[in-house]
Amino acid sequence: MGKKELSMKKIVLLLCALSGIALLLAGCQTAKGTAEGAANTTSATVEGLSEDTSSFWYSIKKADEWIRENLW
Repeated sequence: MGKKELSMKKIVLLLCALSGIALLLAGCQTAKGTAEGAANTTSATVEGLSEDTSSFWYSIKKADEWIRENLW
């Protein structure tokens, strides 16, 4: 590849990056919506994980009690 081809690729990449930044800045509602969506997803995942862990721990305790009562 020649120097001309490399410089052309750099210019194209720079223009793509600048266009992406301009779209994000101009569409701040879009960026805000994306951030809120990610935050809500993370929050719901953590909440579900804590509930699942709690119910799983309760199931383990219940199984342990059953084993102690019926098998010991």
